[in-house]
Amino acid sequence: MQHSNETDHRDHLRKRRIQIPRIMTVGDFELSLLPPTSYDVKYIPSDPIIGFAFDSQEGMHGFASDKVKPFRARANGVAFLPADCEVISRSKKGGEYLNIIIRGTPSKELQLQNQFTDLVDSIVIPTAECLRRMMISNLMFDPLEYDEQITKLCAYISSSSEMQREQSSARWMTKRRLKNVDEFIEVEMASQLKVKDVAGMLGLSEGFFNRSFKAAMGKTPHRYILDRRRAKARELIIATNNKLADIAIDCGFSSQAHMTTQIKRSVGLTPAELRNERVR
Repeated sequence: MQHSNETDHRDHLRKRRIQIPRIMTVGDFELSLLPPTSYDVKYIPSDPIIGFAFDSQEGMHGFASDKVKPFRARANGVAFLPADCEVISRSKKGGEYLNIIIRGTPSKELQLQNQFTDLVDSIVIPTAECLRRMMISNLMFDPLEYDEQITKLCAYISSSSEMQREQSSARWMTKRRLKNVDEFIEVEMASQLKVKDVAGMLGLSEGFFNRSFKAAMGKTPHRYILDRRRAKARELIIATNNKLADIAIDCGFSSQAHMTTQIKRSVGLTPAELRNERVR
């Protein structure tokens, strides 16, 4: 039964291989970079799993026979699922997600850790973004470079019990307020959106919004808005035949050259190279 559940989980991962899919094995680790798409899955992993949500997403989930209930996960949130912990999860939209199955000695070192989701910490973000860039880029990387980054994540999970305390300013940024921020950015993305506009939408001073948002999300609002622009641009580059110049305008970049610089910096490929990837 456990083998069947694990097979179902791998089938689920492969079904999500659209746009810029990446599934690879490096030493003791199986990495999957999942695109934003709907999913409905139930499985029991035989090894621990570390996850990182690049996008916010919402749906229903339950762990270890807990009642299935609604969730809204923040962008930049880390999750950990220990071995043999049943998970049920579904979402109509999903979000870009890094999934890492841990085996061998690293797996044994994580055996005593408890399940958790939606933990945001600025320490983890650069590591997850580095892994995404390495997986998407056409460049070859030494397995030791992957091992170095994943080992950082494992070390973080091992000390996560000390990391889960939130500051009062972070607690102010409730999931509903963060959802309002996401929706506002999506609607206003093509405009010259500024941080003070988002703060004003929430009725906050720009200074307080900056502090509370960074404490809750692990990055500044300015960086977050830029990340959303880049993610939207990647989606349109891959899923449509729109002109790159038009996509740049629709996503709020000052020019196609500006978009190209930002996409290249984010994932290691230019927009044209990303578009070519989909036809391979």
